[in-house]
Amino acid sequence: MNYFIVHSDSLLCIYYGADKSIYGRRYQNGKWSRAVCLISDARPKYSVINDEKPCIICQETGGNIILCRQAQDSWQNSVILEGKGMSPPDMRMVKSGDSIIYTLPNGREQTLVVQKQRDGRWEKSVMIDSFIPFYDCVYRTLKLSDGRLMLVYKKNNAKQLLGFRIIDKNGNIGDFKTVYTTGGRISDCALVNDGAFTHFALAVRGSILSRLVYVKAAENGAQTGGSTLWESNDIDMVSIRIKNNVLTVNHGAGGRVYTFVNGEKGFKGTDVKRMNTPLKKAYVINCAGINDIIVPKDRPYDVDIAVFEK
Repeated sequence: MNYFIVHSDSLLCIYYGADKSIYGRRYQNGKWSRAVCLISDARPKYSVINDEKPCIICQETGGNIILCRQAQDSWQNSVILEGKGMSPPDMRMVKSGDSIIYTLPNGREQTLVVQKQRDGRWEKSVMIDSFIPFYDCVYRTLKLSDGRLMLVYKKNNAKQLLGFRIIDKNGNIGDFKTVYTTGGRISDCALVNDGAFTHFALAVRGSILSRLVYVKAAENGAQTGGSTLWESNDIDMVSIRIKNNVLTVNHGAGGRVYTFVNGEKGFKGTDVKRMNTPLKKAYVINCAGINDIIVPKDRPYDVDIAVFEK
């Protein structure tokens, strides 16, 4: 996975390389800088967050959990949790206040745990929930306007459920709120918050076809929508964003990206462009939080920056 961090005059791309290292490249004055290695020997599932300055949380191949923080023109790495002998988390980790949230293997499911730091020492991890991972980064996160974090994941209960928990600035975790229930399988999810509601785009796989589904939900879990925007047999991934108060849903299928714009009469779909290359998800971090986008898999830093809200 890779991330784009939006600044007022530049764009920072952080991505995982074939040599098991995490790299950074900056787009400024119309061109990309050379790649700089930020962390070597890292596992592919990592997280980038804005904590005053951009920082990366990942696990080294040796097991230690590393915090890499930007300090002026350089990056500094520090071990925040000794991980020798610990099963490798199969996901990007999330930092909230003095807490780190990550997962551990649990058969076909994953166990979501939280570990808090008190007086400079890490306490024993505590189980939050069991859930089913998404393919790329296991669960989704969204930073709300007041600094709280929305943690979105799916779980099985007679049918497959998608829902969320709210984590406050002190790392306290709220109850699970269900957003969408289906007899199929939710293969991908993207979300964005407009200050009042959270908007979800879902790829739902059935026995024959896949559906692109839109859902709007309030913080108490009350939902509006659940409408199907598209059906086909090859929906690969989805993304969603709000720009200039316009809600746009994208999905990738067969190397082509499609878009749906929510206007006065509902969603209108158009064919955007064919990339002629395998696609992958990337994540844009700006003042509004994190948004999903779709980029070429073989060029994770190659993207039209005009789509970003500064």
